[in-house]
This record gives sequence, structure tokens and C-alpha cells, in this order.
Amino acid sequence: MAKDSSIKSGYKKICKQCDAENRKEWYRSHPEVKKSYYRNHIYKSWTQATLSRHRIYGCVTLISSQELEVIAKNTNVCYICGIKLNWEQGKNNTTYPDSPTLDRTDNENIISIENVRIVCHSCNSTKRNRTFREFVEYCGMVHRRFGELVVG
Repeated sequence: MAKDSSIKSGYKKICKQCDAENRKEWYRSHPEVKKSYYRNHIYKSWTQATLSRHRIYGCVTLISSQELEVIAKNTNVCYICGIKLNWEQGKNNTTYPDSPTLDRTDNENIISIENVRIVCHSCNSTKRNRTFREFVEYCGMVHRRFGELVVG
């Protein structure tokens, strides 16, 4: 997209609404640009989408996207099960069992540095609305009941 020299003065030759529509149309006709951006900024993209989704669901975010991005960059495996996380986004935003998700340890509607861990989609789906302590107790109960069925 060519830069408009009138931007330096603070004025554009086009209204904001038309400019926004033109940009949307340009990105629609150049999908490779969005894919390329995501590939080059995988943690930043994941962080922004994750925090945005949590805000939509009513969570208060006391963590910045930069702070969460640092956590994401330093997280290669699921906090709970230890499998390697797949940071690649699936086709049409498909979520895989090993896709990273943000887990709130106490399930309060607050996202803070002390309250989050990055876990795989499978573990987060299994944990659901349990606190971390309740989840561990639940896993223990399942193991006590069916542990003998596990083939070593």
C-alpha cells in the first residue's frame, strides 16, 4: 500500500470511512500479507487475539499484551501435561489439541501475570471451570478409579 504524502501534514485526501474500506478491500485481495504477518509475529498475534477474546467474555485484563507475549515466547510445552505446544495457526483458525490456550488458575474473571498459565487446548478443555487445585483432585479421582486399566 503506497504511503500518502499528505499524511505528514495530518490531512488525507480521503475520508476515514473510505480509507478504512479501501484498506479492507486491499487486504482481502492480498491474503498472503496477513498470513505472512501472522507467521512472522506468531506470539504477538496469539497474545492480542487471546486478550481480546477474554475481554469480550468480560474478563478484566491486568496484564499487558507485551507481558503475555514474553510469557508465550518462553512457553514451549503445556504447563499441565508437558506436550510441545503447536503455535502454528490451523487453516481457518482451526484449534488443535496441542494448540496453546490461556488458562486462568483460579477461574476468576481477572487476567493477571499471577493468574495465567499457557496450556494445551486438550488440558484446558478437560480442566474447564475447575480451579487448578480442583483439576488436580479430579485427575487423582479418575486415576484412583481407573488406574488399574492403564497398561504399562
